[in-house]
Amino acid sequence: MGTTLKFYINTFKKSKRDNRYPIYLRVIHNLKKSEGKISIRTIKASDINHWIEESQRFSSKQKKFLTHNIFLNEIQNEFHNYLRDNITKMADKTPQEIRNYLLSRNKTDNINVIEAANEFYFNVILPDTDKAPGTKRNYKKAINHFCNFLKHVKQERLSVKEFKKLHASKFIEYLKTPIPELDKIGLNNQSVNSIVKNVKTIFNKLLFEERISTNPFL
Repeated sequence: MGTTLKFYINTFKKSKRDNRYPIYLRVIHNLKKSEGKISIRTIKASDINHWIEESQRFSSKQKKFLTHNIFLNEIQNEFHNYLRDNITKMADKTPQEIRNYLLSRNKTDNINVIEAANEFYFNVILPDTDKAPGTKRNYKKAINHFCNFLKHVKQERLSVKEFKKLHASKFIEYLKTPIPELDKIGLNNQSVNSIVKNVKTIFNKLLFEERISTNPFL
């Protein structure tokens, strides 16, 4: 009985939206396999040249690749911990169970919306060397507007699974409405659309990671 873990760039799953490729993991256990998408940023076609098949890591020392490698190392460590903790039970395990554990698909995620928004900025936007400083500032401004809205309506602890289309609609109205006591002006439609576009990407990531079932901004 053998159990192995492999990482690879799935070139057959190119996104039609942005022509990027996802990273997958493959678990083989008892001669059966199970695969799944890993919850990190997708890969540009030009970045595939930096992927080393033998080590299943990126060779470049660029910050964005180091982030990927660290994340893959963490999954690898979790895999070894799982094997050690279940050494007497592995005969009864399936590759799907191991995959789900590594992708956190069976874990309860109670993260609130403000935490998710800040996590998105610091873990996805800020380290992204492909994004211009102005783009990063726009994301930060959008997230600040979003967090201020949640505080204004006293929903700081609202979880990502509890955030619905009604909340998204109220956020849009909040952006458009002046609130003199907060020294807040009403924004025009162009500004509102730009902010909502950036906030929507937070929920796209949560949807990709299967932490929510629908994007309330769609």
